[in-house]
Amino acid sequence: MQDMPARDAAAASERGCQPGTPWQTWSSPSGRPRTDMERLLDDTVLGQPHPDLGACWLFTGPADPYGRIDRASERYAHRLGWKLLRGPIPDDMELHHRCGVHTCWNPDHLVVVTHAENMAFAARTHCKNGHPLSGANLRIDPQTGTRACRACGAEHQRAFRERQAAKRMSRLTE
Repeated sequence: MQDMPARDAAAASERGCQPGTPWQTWSSPSGRPRTDMERLLDDTVLGQPHPDLGACWLFTGPADPYGRIDRASERYAHRLGWKLLRGPIPDDMELHHRCGVHTCWNPDHLVVVTHAENMAFAARTHCKNGHPLSGANLRIDPQTGTRACRACGAEHQRAFRERQAAKRMSRLTE
């Protein structure tokens, strides 16, 4: 359990919380325990809108990489949000983030899939800039097996060389 910051401890004291009470269970200003939905919303900000799906609901609490309300696996923000807004997740099924953002819990961005389907989504076919990760454009690191985009690598290298040349020119003109 994390130590409570002084300002939060004062706020908790005003609301009648006992010292040492985990922050997750602090009551609301009305004195009743906070609901799971209130806890989710307290730690949520709207992210950049996805062109097809709308804005992500980003959980800003602890993340590893999925947002977590507490330590239990069923307390992942996206799973809890789905259960609160859409109902139970069938046994042996998982939630896939269509937006690709692990801390997003917007149920419109989630889809129920099997583990095999979820792993198939993980095998990316294109880099984040839309280049295909196949053929001559695919580079596989021989030590780690990581797949990388050659076009993006060439662009990063070109930009690096330009920055280095600009640094050399600024040193010459000083």
